[in-house]
Amino acid sequence: MPITHTVSREFLKKLMAKEIEIGSAGDAFVVCLMAPDFTFDPATPTYYTDISANEIAAGNGYTQKEKALANMAVADDNGNVLVNADSVTWTADGGSIADTGGACIVWDAPEADGDKLVCGYIHFGGATYGTGDGNNFQINFANGVFKGNLNP
Repeated sequence: MPITHTVSREFLKKLMAKEIEIGSAGDAFVVCLMAPDFTFDPATPTYYTDISANEIAAGNGYTQKEKALANMAVADDNGNVLVNADSVTWTADGGSIADTGGACIVWDAPEADGDKLVCGYIHFGGATYGTGDGNNFQINFANGVFKGNLNP
């Protein structure tokens, strides 16, 4: 199965209402690695407190809700809107980083975890990945953190 990107409807609403502005200094986003059995429903507004029990355990180089997306920008790619960012990397140290089946992108600007909107989910195509001690686990956002087709 291919890797898929799913965007939450609530995130799209907040973008259109200009409550969230990608690339602005005040709007930060973080990546959270999720357990292999995690499922995401884009139709239901979901916040960090709703998913925190499904984030993989901290330790051995993985830190929960702390890997910020840097250099986010919106680009047009032949009728597709891409939200790009730098790749993120965790280095396993002292043991393996737990298996994961995908990653949630969380709006980290609000103070309270209950207000931190889950903006989308990147499903790793049914595969699970872990990383052994001393190795890197990287998510490359060369194809976009989020993407959408503008063509009707």
